[in-house]
Amino acid sequence: MNDNIMVSIWCITYNHERYIQDAIEGFLNQKTNFKYEIIIHDDASTDDTANIIKEYEMKYPTIIHGIYQSQNQWSENRLDLNWMMKILRQNCKGKYIAMCEGDDYWIDLNKLQIQIDYMERNAECVMSVHNAVDINYKSGSVKARSLFESERDLTAEQVILPSCGLPTASMVLKKEISEINDFFLEAGIGDYPLELYSLSKGTIHYFDRIMSVYRFRHKGSYEESLYLDKKTCFIHFIGLIFSKIYWNEELILMKKKGTHMNNIWWGGWISKTV
Repeated sequence: MNDNIMVSIWCITYNHERYIQDAIEGFLNQKTNFKYEIIIHDDASTDDTANIIKEYEMKYPTIIHGIYQSQNQWSENRLDLNWMMKILRQNCKGKYIAMCEGDDYWIDLNKLQIQIDYMERNAECVMSVHNAVDINYKSGSVKARSLFESERDLTAEQVILPSCGLPTASMVLKKEISEINDFFLEAGIGDYPLELYSLSKGTIHYFDRIMSVYRFRHKGSYEESLYLDKKTCFIHFIGLIFSKIYWNEELILMKKKGTHMNNIWWGGWISKTV
């Protein structure tokens, strides 16, 4: 950990001029007894997103640090998480990384303190997550995700099964998880590789407390591209299928070798998928 920074807030944004202010204000409003920094990666937005970030960066120069791409990295590396992890590792100084995309935002002023307090007390916990509110911009519905009925450590089955869907904006992870290896980088798209890699290194703890908002099906969102573009949708779901296949094969191999994985629930997932 450098400069006594406990948490690096990692925010990736693209064409989020309507939303990025909510995200940044949610970061700045956190009440903590530790130092944190805000790293915002703008992926060559074509709207006013970058200018909004720069205004905040000038106002909070010791806290907010912008990274501004001249070419869109997602379009060039959409199936490869290595580019994002490399940029994250190079720019984040904290012991922990808190994730939030530019169109989501935090609504609990104590979010970071709650998660960091738990992770500091429980060394085996490498990622913590929490409940969230989902806003559907197509249907207009607003509802709590309500993933689980109570606070708990999550099993592999609970993380992997499609009914889960851990909110990205809820994730706080130890920085060493960003050293994700080649196998897991090939194991799918979205947050799955980070979740699977975390399970191989320790526990994922869930707080049954709503502390963030997830926007989806709004203009420019990834979900909208899935809905409108059949090719993108096909690639997305093929990635999800292969992530489960790769993960299952790795579990079987590790079990045969007698490799210990912290708190991994083996039998049910392997028996259901072999």
